[in-house]
Amino acid sequence: MKSIFVACLSMSLVLLTLRSVSGCTCMPVTLHGSYKSSDFVLVGRVIYKDATQNYRNGNTYYDVEVLRVLKQDGIEIGTPVTRITTRSADSLCGVYLEVGQVYILNGFKGDSGLRISTCSMMSRGPVCPKMLGFVYDTFATLQSLA
Repeated sequence: MKSIFVACLSMSLVLLTLRSVSGCTCMPVTLHGSYKSSDFVLVGRVIYKDATQNYRNGNTYYDVEVLRVLKQDGIEIGTPVTRITTRSADSLCGVYLEVGQVYILNGFKGDSGLRISTCSMMSRGPVCPKMLGFVYDTFATLQSLA
């Protein structure tokens, strides 16, 4: 009886370690590589978050006040405000942005407009106002390298 219990416990532990886990997995990329592969790069302040439709289509929408466009490869970026879409769940590589904060946003032109994801983000946190000069200088250098 004890050997059956030990065998069942051992098998349970093996099965627990073999279970599959799905989530967002990103390949490491350099700042320059991310800049080059992005369709757009902009600095913007999040002014509105619309997550009401996320149960229907899995997306969260952000309205962003565009402060500066740093790259736009043949796409139209609405100014002064543009809408950016991301997946609602971070396990699907969605990005959480805080209303009122300034971010460097980069990503791709999708079927429904501009899209961002965790894997494409150059900077995952907000940018403080004192850093904007440094950010603009850095992107001027990246533009000259591209």
